[in-house]
Amino acid sequence: MKHAVEPLTSKERDFAERNHNLIYSYLVSKRLPYDEWYDIAAYGYILAVKEWHRHPEYPFSRTAYYYMGGQVSHEFDRRSRQKNTANVISYDAAYVDERIESIESGENIESTVEIKCIAECIEKSVPPNRSTLIRLFKAGYNQTEISRILGVSAQRISAQKFKIRKECEKLVV
Repeated sequence: MKHAVEPLTSKERDFAERNHNLIYSYLVSKRLPYDEWYDIAAYGYILAVKEWHRHPEYPFSRTAYYYMGGQVSHEFDRRSRQKNTANVISYDAAYVDERIESIESGENIESTVEIKCIAECIEKSVPPNRSTLIRLFKAGYNQTEISRILGVSAQRISAQKFKIRKECEKLVV
């Protein structure tokens, strides 16, 4: 919880206005962007003005840098802490679930599901070369990958897939 800062007296306000450039010199020395860190450093600067007028034993610039550094450090700590906030779900946003398997080939879902159904339907009733093709499709390989594995053209794989589909239609009908 932040402590409330008492308003500056007129003497403190005049002093703060005369030494205001210390905020900029602090931000430059720490390579912090003005638009993001000015207000945080300024709060530390005000605390430094109050403290220095109570206990002026050190140079004001030292006190100001100390208090501005403290505020910047607190802000860095605050930003680095893990937030315990709930995930906000919008009804307008698309639902994304990383656990759902995705099809990484260039083929569409319909084609992939079709291949799995065909595989279940006729895997046992086809020649060995086509059963190898079916097993590779079931393992998740796409047409291009299978053509590389078997050392045949993609057109040949497509033709074999067409023949398997025809055999499946015969078994179903």
